[in-house]
This record gives sequence, structure tokens and C-alpha cells, in this order.
Amino acid sequence: MFAVCQKRKNGDFAWEADGVDEGMRLETEELISQGPAGSAPIGPLKKAPKTVWEPIPRNAAKTSAHVRTPQNQAFKRHMMTASDWKPAAYVTTISRASGALLGQCVGDALGCRYQYRSGADVRRQIDADRENHSGFLPIRGSTVFDFPPGQVGDGTELCMLVARSISREGGVSIPDVLSSLIKWKRSNPVDMDATVLNALELGSEDENLNFTADELEQNVIKNAFRQNMTSLSNVCLTVATPLAIAGVNSTDQSCTEIAARIVKLTQPHPGAVDAVRVLTTAIRSLLICPDPQMAYKRAFECAKTHLIREHMLQSRSRPHPQPEDETTLSDEELPIEYLGIALQSAFYYLLHARTFAEGVIGCIELGGDTTTNAAITGALLGARFGLMEIPGEWRATVQSAKLERHTRFPDVFLGDADQLVERLLTKVTL
Repeated sequence: MFAVCQKRKNGDFAWEADGVDEGMRLETEELISQGPAGSAPIGPLKKAPKTVWEPIPRNAAKTSAHVRTPQNQAFKRHMMTASDWKPAAYVTTISRASGALLGQCVGDALGCRYQYRSGADVRRQIDADRENHSGFLPIRGSTVFDFPPGQVGDGTELCMLVARSISREGGVSIPDVLSSLIKWKRSNPVDMDATVLNALELGSEDENLNFTADELEQNVIKNAFRQNMTSLSNVCLTVATPLAIAGVNSTDQSCTEIAARIVKLTQPHPGAVDAVRVLTTAIRSLLICPDPQMAYKRAFECAKTHLIREHMLQSRSRPHPQPEDETTLSDEELPIEYLGIALQSAFYYLLHARTFAEGVIGCIELGGDTTTNAAITGALLGARFGLMEIPGEWRATVQSAKLERHTRFPDVFLGDADQLVERLLTKVTL
């Protein structure tokens, strides 16, 4: 049976199900008892609350999937603080885990239409894309990138192949993950990230047939260190969700160690490794108990690099590392696919968004790499709010899509995502 962590009227949390792993219960109750105000190793931020554990000011700007406003106002804005959070009654771990995986897929599929555009342009397009009668924003796909509605990009495909490998093997098998990666490479992905491609370039058309399992891993790692040591591409973040789901009944340490090992296969930069460790920790925390402040605290304390800690600190007050969106030209312009943008915006909307749709659309409104940024935000918000808080039309679009891509590489089919999540929660040991 899965645990349900509920917030009572007096502010306390209680476990509302039997069969809760004792270690998990004690670990979570210890974090809850500490509270956000107690043990923060964090200082104040400029233009932020006096301490980072104080309630966040009501200055968040976000949108809803069903909001329609006059044309002279692009969107109606909603405001909340992290202290306003109240979990839905009896949202189970399996609902939150399904929400995390499908939330990532939905964010990716919704964001692909607005990829690599400025925030202002995206907001105009979103307003035009809303249905006239209801104001709902459907997943429309992208003719520019040849994405039919419901198709996801390379990052979420990477997430799915890692999830299926873990499910198939009953745990993380690096040889199986690498074998899946090489098959994926040969399947002609729609837009394969150069970072992953570089690591898998082994000098032969039959790469995995010419090496033992250990030799294959070592050769891929050597490639990654040689070609990707400076890479801070956001593609690495996409593997956090299946690791967090599979690690619910494990420990943070076990999950983060495995996450680090997988990330080092393609992106050995300490910042990339740290970012995935932090994201995995946050998603796992939300699956155990969907308190965004506790997930933030746990993730921050897990961070080992100044780079990632700084993005976590900034995420409490703003969604983007730069003043405007990532297409704004400046002397210090960040790369569009920089992982710090995806990570910071995801944690910002985790702390501020009142609904799943509000946060994901708000993230897309920033412009830039709207597929990966919205995918990571969707994973965190799906874990927080649960599956049923993701608009049904969005879920149906990604799960019912039958695409030519699915025939060529079935691992990326999303129709059985619910069953996949259940296997990751019940049949896997990390």
C-alpha cells in the first residue's frame, strides 16, 4: 500500500495509510518537525524576503490553462505564497508519481509549439492559440519542428527509455541503459541533443557489439569527459523523474548516487551532476509528501556546488536567471538550453504556482527552450499536485497519440505510462 501524507487542520502532517516504510516515515517526519524556519543554512537575498524561509511575497505572475482575458491584458495573473499550500485530500503516492511522469511529458508536448521564441512572442501566440469558446489552451504540436500533437522531444524520450530500462531490469543496469541509448540513437530521434550524441560516438556503426559491458561504459565515459566536460545542457535533467519514482522506497543517498552515475555517462560537469541530484531529491520528496517548502529545503541541502545553490536561492524570488527572457541579447547572455534556466524556473513555479496548468504555462511564457523548461516544471508540479490536477485534455493528447515515431521506437510510447509508473513503484529496487 502506498503512503498518503496529509496536512491536518492544526498544521501537523499524518500518514493516512498502513504499510508505510518505517525509515521513510521517520525520515519525512524529522524533516517536517524541523520546519522551514529552523535549520536553513541560507542567507538573505536582494529583493527577496528577509530570510529564504519566510513566506514568499504575493508577487507571482502565472496563468491558467482556462483563462481568457481582454486583448489589452495578455493574461489574468494569479498569486500565492508557499505557505498557502494545501494538499488535495488523499492524493496517493502513485497519483503523484504518475503526475510527475505525465507532467513532464505534457510540459514537453505543450511547449514544443513555442520553442526558441521570445517571451513576448510566446505570450501573443498562446493568446491566439486558446479556444474561442472556453479559453482553454490545447496541445497543438508544431509545424515548424514537425511535431504532431502529443509528440515529445528528445529529452523526454531519454526519460522514457531510462524509465523502461529500470522497469525491465528491476533496477538500474548501466549496460542496459547504454544499450537503450545506442538503439535510441539509431532510431533517428526528432532532435537528438548534441551532448548525448557526442558521448555515443564510438567510431563504429555497431558500437555496442564491439565492446563488453564494462568496455562500453568506459568508452562512453571517456567520450563524455573528452567532449562534454564543460557541457551544462539541460537535457541531463530529464532523467531525474524515473530515478525519483523508482527510488521512493529507497533513500536519498542511493537515488542521488545512481543519478550521478547516469549523468556522468554523458555530462560529467559537476554542475550537471549536482543539478540532477537536486532535482531527483526534490521529486522524490514530493512523492513521499507533497509539501513544496520541504522539497525545496531538502533539495537545497543536497546541493554541493555554488552554481546550483545560487539558482536555488534565486528561484525563491524570480523564475529566470536573467532580468527578462533568454532571447534577450546582452553581454552575459545565457545559452538557451542552459540547465540553470530550467532548474530555476521549475523550482520557482513549484513554490509559487497554484495549479499545474498555471505553473507550466507560466514557464512556457518565459520563452527560450520551452520544451525542456516546461518538461522539468511539469515533473515537479505533477509530483506536487498529482495526476488528476493535470488537465484531462492534455493527458489524453499525450497518452492517446499514435505516432509514426512510436512504431520506430516503441519505448517512447506514452499510452501505458500509468502501468509503467506502477511497476517503477512496486517492482524496482535501487
